[in-house]
Amino acid sequence: MPHIDVNFDEVKEGFDLLPTGVYDLRVSSLEVKTGPKAQYMKIEFTVENGELVGRKVWDNISFLTGWKLKEIAKSAGLDVGAGGMDTEDLQDKIVKASVIEDSYKNESGTIVPKNSVKNYLSE
Repeated sequence: MPHIDVNFDEVKEGFDLLPTGVYDLRVSSLEVKTGPKAQYMKIEFTVENGELVGRKVWDNISFLTGWKLKEIAKSAGLDVGAGGMDTEDLQDKIVKASVIEDSYKNESGTIVPKNSVKNYLSE
């Protein structure tokens, strides 16, 4: 087995959050999952602009949250008419999104910082 030469005393825990702001995000992966109340899209985005290119942001969008589905579809340039949308049409699309610093409580009750997509913007 190879040896990894790293001084773990110099490695910080976790990662830095993206600063609150508006970002161009590429849909780098998208999965449809089934939750307790409805299906949802589990989306991984990659930052496409500025000095934070390559950083990741994640969002889950419930199929019950019509307004957010419409926002992301419009931001991706998809038709938002009566016909709905195919989730695969979002793959590799670039959307503009307002990203905020947020937090959640993990299973042990610790508050953990995270980024959240507040909303998707269209031109």
